Amino acid sequence: MSKTPVFISGIGRSGTSAVIKSIAEHHEVVKPDRVGEAPFIGHFVKFLHDYEDVSSAREYNLKNYQLCEKQRAEEFSRLLAMLQYGTDISQDHVGGNHWVAKVSLPEHHFRKAQAVLGDVKIIYVMRNGIEVVNSAKSFHGFADLSFEQLCTRWVENIEQCRYVHTDPNCAVVRHDKLVSDPHAVYEAIFEKLGMASDSGPADFISTNLFNSSFDKTSELESTVSVFNERLKCWDDWTDEEQQIFKTICDEKMVEYKFERPYCDSPNKLSDLVVNDDAQVMNVSTVSNIDSIGELNKEQEVALSEVKNSIANSMRDSQFNYYANPSDKYDYLFIENPKVASTTLLRKLQSAELDPGGTLPEDIHNRDSSPISRFLKLSDREQWDMFFSENIFRFTFVRNPYSRLLSAYLSKIDKSLRAKAEILAVIQGKDASEVTDLSPTVSFEEFVDVVCGQNTLEMNAHWKPQVDQVLFGSINYDFIGCFENLLSDYNCVSEKLFGVREPELGQSKNWTGSSSKISTYYNSILQKKVLDCFETDFEKFGYSEDINDVLSVRSE
Repeated sequence: MSKTPVFISGIGRSGTSAVIKSIAEHHEVVKPDRVGEAPFIGHFVKFLHDYEDVSSAREYNLKNYQLCEKQRAEEFSRLLAMLQYGTDISQDHVGGNHWVAKVSLPEHHFRKAQAVLGDVKIIYVMRNGIEVVNSAKSFHGFADLSFEQLCTRWVENIEQCRYVHTDPNCAVVRHDKLVSDPHAVYEAIFEKLGMASDSGPADFISTNLFNSSFDKTSELESTVSVFNERLKCWDDWTDEEQQIFKTICDEKMVEYKFERPYCDSPNKLSDLVVNDDAQVMNVSTVSNIDSIGELNKEQEVALSEVKNSIANSMRDSQFNYYANPSDKYDYLFIENPKVASTTLLRKLQSAELDPGGTLPEDIHNRDSSPISRFLKLSDREQWDMFFSENIFRFTFVRNPYSRLLSAYLSKIDKSLRAKAEILAVIQGKDASEVTDLSPTVSFEEFVDVVCGQNTLEMNAHWKPQVDQVLFGSINYDFIGCFENLLSDYNCVSEKLFGVREPELGQSKNWTGSSSKISTYYNSILQKKVLDCFETDFEKFGYSEDINDVLSVRSE
């Protein structure tokens, strides 16, 4: 089908309804009789992704199709457009090059949609979290959600759609800017997406109240006035609601430079206060911006580029968890699960403690770790962590054969929660729907599922290490090897702390996987793992010969 979709994406109550109504006024878009949600499209694309790409029965599924891939894509495209419009719009005599639908897709589903529907465009609407949460809490469609859940859904939507900021087929719309200057915003959108200039969409926004609940015609001045005091709702929230919002949403509010009425000068360095009960940063210690230094334009671009590069490998929340930046010892350590991460974190966290301090009971609980969260650093501090010559950047890697087997033995064979992610693929469900972890999953089944996953979908315990440690995005000073753990760690310890460790001990998560290679691997599984993790073998210098895996004790 020659007509391709423009998906209007964004969380509910962000203004997506007004945007889709306005885009339908573009002369290149087939105007529907009615615009609204299109949940079937999202669910169908997810089904295709699971059925054709990640299912353990993928080859069987594809073999039983009666149409070739090109024919399937044409029929799927025609079907989805027909369901959205109520009629077949694929005919040449129907005007317009695009059709519209209101649907949000995570990145791996967006890639599938591109494969099936062609040159898909996305217009993603972002709105201040305070406005979204406040609107949702009084909207009947979200009556069953708690205030905390409303905050979480805003953060999760932004995380899920992070890819739209860098993809050339996606345009990001700020709700406040669209209200204040719709013509300039839409011109930028059309230029980005390769669509013809058209004043119709902006004229629609200018002459209609920007709210899906009513479409009363008005002048732009009246439209804008509706939002002039949009953040005053903050003062109507309870102290508990305000604290919940700051705890859950503030990192994203800062990152995307949304106005924050709970700060005197939003998004300045002096406002970056930790919003939990564990500790509160003294604002006076960072209030002198000149003494710390703001980023110049070149540095801002560099910081943005490295963050965008990281986003191709992992979500923002994941990076915030696995990145360990130390201001005390000037280092950045990226954790790599199943590579002695518990042992390494225990040593690093111990060094951070003041005399008499005690380690958290759970080394992997980042909220109780003495090492700061990355996203609580200022832009200047984040830039330093990536680029300053004074920062020592390091990580540890492991032979891919033994690391994958260790992940299986510790997470799948022991039926821990990560097993649900594997069972979900096998059973054709979402991981959230898997409650029974008792079904046996063989190592062969595990390898088949893992090797069929997109890296962004993978659990960190079996994600390719080039993606997990962000090789190529972070300029490392040292990459240690699990196989030489003690000697390589002492290189780090001498550099940072001026001491050497006589031994590191054995982690409670030790599985002895290196000595069990021959028990679990055969030539077929070896080839699958080699193909899936080829870049790990290449970049970190590991032999492709499985017999070269060393037997080591520490894991």
